[in-house]
Amino acid sequence: MLSNRRIGIEYIAVFFVVAVGIFARLYDIHANFDVDEIFSVKLATKTFSEVIAGSLQDRTHPSLHNILLHFWLMAFGATEAAARSLSVLASVFFLVFAFLFLRKICDKWVAVGVTLIFAISPYFVFYGQQARPYALIALLSCANILFFLNILDNPACRKHLAAWACSCALLLNAQYMGVFLIGSEMLVAWLYLPGHRWRVSAWGAAGCAFVIPWIAWAMGASIAGGVDPIHQIDWLKAPTLTTVLRFYASFFGTTWWLFEHMWLIAAILAFLVAMCAWSCLRERRVPPAHVLLVLVGVAFPVAVFAVSVLGPKPIFLGRQLIAAAIAAFAGLGVCFSLYRRPVAIGFLALVAVWILRGVPESYRLAAERPPWKEMAQFIDATYGSRELLADENWVRNSVEFYRQGGSVRKVGDLSELKEGTIFLCRRSKCPEMDAEALGMVIVERKSMEWRGEFWGDNLLLFELRRR
Repeated sequence: MLSNRRIGIEYIAVFFVVAVGIFARLYDIHANFDVDEIFSVKLATKTFSEVIAGSLQDRTHPSLHNILLHFWLMAFGATEAAARSLSVLASVFFLVFAFLFLRKICDKWVAVGVTLIFAISPYFVFYGQQARPYALIALLSCANILFFLNILDNPACRKHLAAWACSCALLLNAQYMGVFLIGSEMLVAWLYLPGHRWRVSAWGAAGCAFVIPWIAWAMGASIAGGVDPIHQIDWLKAPTLTTVLRFYASFFGTTWWLFEHMWLIAAILAFLVAMCAWSCLRERRVPPAHVLLVLVGVAFPVAVFAVSVLGPKPIFLGRQLIAAAIAAFAGLGVCFSLYRRPVAIGFLALVAVWILRGVPESYRLAAERPPWKEMAQFIDATYGSRELLADENWVRNSVEFYRQGGSVRKVGDLSELKEGTIFLCRRSKCPEMDAEALGMVIVERKSMEWRGEFWGDNLLLFELRRR
């Protein structure tokens, strides 16, 4: 009776944590889309064949999220809240699966505490709301880890192997970088399951094989022709050690103080990992789950960093390392579980309080988007159906999505700027406009600023008038 009562309290706590996570992800859900969300929503509202064709052109991501979003928007509409609600729903299951796999490797109340961190961390909240594939990736990563942990418990069970293989297929069809997680799991299987390593590898390879036709279809011609198949990420810069530290620091908030003291955060995390390693060495046994967490939470980002620095092009981007973020937090849970439960819960409470002290400012900084809708509404109200010119496709596509009155066109030459022209740019990219040469007066009509976690800028609207 007492045992059932304790289980009931545990599940009530998990229910509360999931509710907190949902509430956090509903914060400012009606805000206008950012550029990437606009791309996803515009594509998902087309016909199914056009969704597939567009997904083939967006080679940096597989098609699973676009397909799911297509049918979701057909059912619920393409508003900001409706489009993002798919990610919020995925986040609910992400939190549930996170708790289930944490429960297998941590003290049960530490598992609840780490799940609470997943629920309120600005990193997971932002990507758990955005109308992009990241919430789906988080869900599938957690499911994949849980199913693999089941295999470690019973490697001969076909149900566990089949569930893991299916999760491998789904994960790779949501994110190509899922191969790092699956590869780490196969390595652990080879190290700890000598009698079943070929069986596990065969099931994993069978699941991974489902994405090969898509890769061949999307990238085969480019690769065969010696053309870069993922030129869409050419804007990425080579990462530095600070980039990696900022990735880990962003789990705990987005305050500027935190980013200015990243080395302190890194030192604390390194100390906790060292204590965990020392405990394993004393017992002369390193559990396979711990090895997996180190491979995914540490070796995965390091490998991506090395490829970005030494390889043909940078690929390091924090939002593509969600599996690493999950493993890193789970690793903290394992470290905290080495202490007595009150001490471990105290540590997690401090982490939670630290994150919550920055709310909602940390959520706002993480999710701050250029004010496309507000600017489009101002232009429509002021200029009606007059054509708007922009100097970047990045600006043109975003404002065009929200304009109700007139068209938006990318300017090819500044000589196109005539009397009465309205022109939109962002301050950091605005071209030099010589009023004397144009023979007109350039009047700034509207300026809208945004300031986010990593960058900020101004949208500037100009009107050209005769002298």
